[in-house]
Amino acid sequence: MAFRNLSGLKLGRLTVGAYISKSADGSDRLWACTCSCQGENAVPFPVRAKSLVKSNGTRSCGCIQKERASVANKTHGFTKSITYVTWGAMWSRTTNPNQKSYKDYATRKIRVCPRWKRFENFLADMGPRPSPKHTIERVDNNLGYAPKNCRWATRKEQNRNTRATRWITIGKETLSLAEWCERFNQPRSRIEMRLRRGWSIVRAFQTRAKSELVYVKGSI
Repeated sequence: MAFRNLSGLKLGRLTVGAYISKSADGSDRLWACTCSCQGENAVPFPVRAKSLVKSNGTRSCGCIQKERASVANKTHGFTKSITYVTWGAMWSRTTNPNQKSYKDYATRKIRVCPRWKRFENFLADMGPRPSPKHTIERVDNNLGYAPKNCRWATRKEQNRNTRATRWITIGKETLSLAEWCERFNQPRSRIEMRLRRGWSIVRAFQTRAKSELVYVKGSI
């Protein structure tokens, strides 16, 4: 690991001072830093070199995060709510390379709309998260997070909305195959079989099982 002299750098509110030593695990180096929020009497504290050099790394003693949280809490009062946690997680998985799911979002260019950089806008568009069982769902999995493409959904509803989900439009309404099967009280296997045979969508859902007893191959 090549040594890089960081002494004297100013990063956000931090000023990098003297080199301290290698980290306990030997994978990084520690530098003594001070934060401008403490003024002339600032007490140095150790910061890893890797955290200093990366673009979204440490830029204060923690005061910036506390100030943001304080402002957010005074503004909307949702800072400790599950809605705020969901908003933060949404941004993390689409912008933080350290998140396990980041690669999947990045390669498909799934992003959050600029309007939702402010939690207040997200809250106004989505409303509070209905319950702990609900999470944010993208209606079209190929598109990003935006008001017209997101809704609160339970895990069961989300499991139906994958890239392999078959969407069917009847009239002016579009639902997944599973949702239409529930609405018409038809087994999914039966509907899939009918559609493979070339039945029209309306006939497949509205025909009751009794008529299938007189089905003759090639008559449809």
